[in-house]
Amino acid sequence: GIQSFKMAKLALWPFGAEIVNL
Repeated sequence: GIQSFKMAKLALWPFGAEIVNL
């Protein structure tokens, strides 16, 4: 549901931020 989607989004956020910073 929405809750699991939010959790996954928060878990993947740092990886996405690193890719953008590269």
